Amino acid sequence: MSKKGSSKFRGALYMVAKNSVMYSDYFKEIYASKRAEGKAHNFALGVVMNKLVRIMYGILKSGIPFDEKKAKSKSEYKNIDNQGINEDIKLIKEKEKLEKDIISLKNEFENSKKAPTSSLKKARIKKAIEESQNALKALNTRSSPMPKTNI
Repeated sequence: MSKKGSSKFRGALYMVAKNSVMYSDYFKEIYASKRAEGKAHNFALGVVMNKLVRIMYGILKSGIPFDEKKAKSKSEYKNIDNQGINEDIKLIKEKEKLEKDIISLKNEFENSKKAPTSSLKKARIKKAIEESQNALKALNTRSSPMPKTNI
C-alpha cells in the first residue's frame, strides 16, 4: 500500500476494509480467496481496500449504488454490473437523441414559417414534435432517477 496519499483516508479505508471482511459475505470471499493463495493478512486486506476504492469510484461515477447480491462472484459481478450500467447508458443516450430531435424539429418548424412551405409539411413537423415529446415523457417515466448516495 502506497504511503503517498492521505494517511487519514488510508486509515479510514483500512477500518472499513476490516469491517467489510467481518460483516460482508462478498468481501469475506475476496479476502478468503487471497488468503487461500497463501498471501499475508495485510496483503489480502489491501486487495479488499483496493476493491472498496474501485466500488466507491464506480458509485460516484455512475450513481448506481453497490448491490452485494449482484456481486456474488467476480465474473457474475462484472456481467451484471455492466448490464445495469449499459441499460442506464442506453436510456441516457436515447433521451439525448430525442431531445436533439425535438430541437432540430422545432428549428425546422420555425424555418418553415419563414420560407414558403406546404401546410402538409408543417403538420407533419408538428406531429413529429409531439410524438418525440411524448416518447421523451414515456422514457422519463420508464427510467428511474439515479439514486443519491451518501459517502
